[in-house]
Amino acid sequence: MYFSTNEHPGTLQSESVAAAFSLTQRAFQCFEELVRFNQQMIKATLVESEKAWQVATSGKAPGELWVEQTRAARSLAEKALSYNHQMLALATHTQVELMKFTKAGFEYHNGKLQVLVDGVATHAPAGSDAAVTALKSTVSSAAAAYDAVLKATAQAIAVAQRNQPAAPAPEPGAEKVGL
Repeated sequence: MYFSTNEHPGTLQSESVAAAFSLTQRAFQCFEELVRFNQQMIKATLVESEKAWQVATSGKAPGELWVEQTRAARSLAEKALSYNHQMLALATHTQVELMKFTKAGFEYHNGKLQVLVDGVATHAPAGSDAAVTALKSTVSSAAAAYDAVLKATAQAIAVAQRNQPAAPAPEPGAEKVGL
């Protein structure tokens, strides 16, 4: 049996640890973005709540309060839709980053596996052609299956982005509050 002696087991373990830390760092960066986004949303909500309380306690006529409540409800609906859009964008960005990482790792390890399979084929004893062919077929099928899953995932992300509902345009003169 052929085993590649070009790589030391410690090197393989080191590469795996480095890949795990890299993936963890990317996931943490996405989590930081989510925290920042939610902090912005909370700050904007507190400002809106303060304004609503000031209006409610200002002693305005009931008709004026009704107009303010209607405006606040519309603003809240627009912000909720905007929040959902931004959350979907963040989730999509995270998914794309994880797919890139996974794809790069797979391609790297698949290349190493191809080298190993070629080494096995070169050094295989006489009469083992059927086993070598089966091994090559298995590796090729696994790579094709992975590629199909990767393409399906990319298509699902693209569909999710296309099916995202559009935010309504604000009315002229309506106050805009940024997130």
